[in-house]
Amino acid sequence: YVPDLRKAVANIHRMLKPKGDFFANLFSYNYLFDIYEQLSTVEKWKPYVHDYKRKMNQFQNTVNFKEYFQNTLSNGGFNVRYCTEERKVMVYSRDHFEGAFDHYFSV
Repeated sequence: YVPDLRKAVANIHRMLKPKGDFFANLFSYNYLFDIYEQLSTVEKWKPYVHDYKRKMNQFQNTVNFKEYFQNTLSNGGFNVRYCTEERKVMVYSRDHFEGAFDHYFSV
């Protein structure tokens, strides 16, 4: 989580050597927060997800994140050579998560 992207970009630009390169990979949207929003309206789940917005990516509902990020980089002094945004849905089997949360929950 980056609370101030403009400041972070400016700091990265300042720290790079002249003609240095910078690679960034950001998550602009996460379907999980749509689920949290729905769960926050259900009494049973509300206590567990009531503060989901506090943990949510600040770009979750940005209409054109690619344009915003590219402008932020340019305004921060970067020469943007390539910028793309892809929305993907990752599908995992239940087996993939088997035991993954055992140290968090005791069921």
